[in-house]
Amino acid sequence: MSLLDYVVKHEYGGKRPVCPCGCGHELNLRSGGKRWEFTKYYSDTCYGRLVRACNEEVLKNYNETHKKDFDVVKYYESHYDRKSFEKAYEMLKTKSFSLTDISKSYNIDKRTLKKVWLAMGITTPTELSDLLEYTKYNLSTLNYPTNTINDDDVISWIYSIIKSHPGKYTAHSLNKLYNDSHKNTPTQKTGETIAKALHRVYGDEIDLYLANGYHSSEEYMFFKILSFYITDYSCKLGKKFILKDGSYVFFDIAVGSRILIEYDSAGQYHQTDEEKDKDNTKESFAKENGYAFLRLTKEDIKNINTVILIKNILQNETNGS
Repeated sequence: MSLLDYVVKHEYGGKRPVCPCGCGHELNLRSGGKRWEFTKYYSDTCYGRLVRACNEEVLKNYNETHKKDFDVVKYYESHYDRKSFEKAYEMLKTKSFSLTDISKSYNIDKRTLKKVWLAMGITTPTELSDLLEYTKYNLSTLNYPTNTINDDDVISWIYSIIKSHPGKYTAHSLNKLYNDSHKNTPTQKTGETIAKALHRVYGDEIDLYLANGYHSSEEYMFFKILSFYITDYSCKLGKKFILKDGSYVFFDIAVGSRILIEYDSAGQYHQTDEEKDKDNTKESFAKENGYAFLRLTKEDIKNINTVILIKNILQNETNGS
């Protein structure tokens, strides 16, 4: 009796195993360490065929699950500003901008623009097709207008950037990024006016997306002064508290575990009724929760006595008074 016949008879009940890929070939006998055993597949081709089939099945199930759970509108409304897509489509409707121009203006991929326009119901397939067809064959003969992007477009474009990349950009770097991307239509805004406009349009949500540079230069300077003079306590630029209803209040500077500071540059940024109500809400929250609340002006942050006052408050906290 041959070795093959012996193994088949005594190890496999007299039945030689066949390749699991379905080719029908009988497996070959090989040495498997301390004992003889059959190969797992008849050939490498059989193994590759089985792996491809498995991968295709996995990919099919993944795609079906992904399509089922993926909500295009919800995704893009949460990652971008809907207003950006609406304004971008208005640009296309003027028949003065190509899809490539609009994509560069809003820093959104052309395929994404088309997909979201349709998914959000901003346009119809027929209308979009007609506009794209027109711009494709006729736009080269048109004159491109300059300085057509107004302040709202600037803010909307910047908002889409910071919402997609939270904490990456400061207001000053966004100003430079916008002008680099819109050399024909640069904005005359400064970083501070951009931050102010973003807060006016989108509220305190902006504080979640902008890096520390959205603070004014005076405010940042005072934070650095506090960090230098007060070494026994942590100083934090920006402090957020989540409220029970899901909203939140945001303070400019927090020192230790007891002091919250709001910077008001001589009333320059806190004059409207809405801003005053927001300021009152912050002050009430701080006092109701046992914090020492300080509202400082430009003169205050340049006065060394303000730093001494903060150190005294912290010292009294340490002493239990």
